Amino acid sequence: MTAKPADRLKDNFIDEVRTQANGHWEAILRQLAIPTHRQEGQYPNCGGKTRYRFDDKEGRGTYFCSQYLTVR
Repeated sequence: MTAKPADRLKDNFIDEVRTQANGHWEAILRQLAIPTHRQEGQYPNCGGKTRYRFDDKEGRGTYFCSQYLTVR
């Protein structure tokens, strides 16, 4: 199955945004009032008190949520 031109454009846009944001996520998230604390704290999505930790692996803006035990 071949991706539609619009899907390729969307994927390219997302890749470009990720590339440009790499290494700048902490500042970007602060501007959006999203916590960037490195110790576990309140998760901005569900409000869990000790579920969320911003880890920013390789400058990619990654975080950890223990509710789902995943790294995003």
